[in-house]
Amino acid sequence: LSALAMPPVLRLFEAEGNEKIQALSQAMGCKPGKSAADMVEELNGKVGIPPTIAALGYGEADLDELASDAANSFFNTPSPYRPTFDEYRDILDGLLARRASG
Repeated sequence: LSALAMPPVLRLFEAEGNEKIQALSQAMGCKPGKSAADMVEELNGKVGIPPTIAALGYGEADLDELASDAANSFFNTPSPYRPTFDEYRDILDGLLARRASG
């Protein structure tokens, strides 16, 4: 679940102007127009990580609990930006919605 959610979380951090994400993209050797999120997404596909949380057995009924767990996670403590419950919920909804869009 963490690897699957990493690209949208990286995109959220990048949208918040997090300089560390830009540095990560550079360190990963991203070409112009590519980000660390794009590269992680490609890597996930290459190693067989499914593109949706539905493929992991999660459904609409699980999203609030997953978002709450993510928002309250200890791992947010050192983060330069702490996503809100609503931001995590949007990310999870997008990861579930990919099932319908491809």
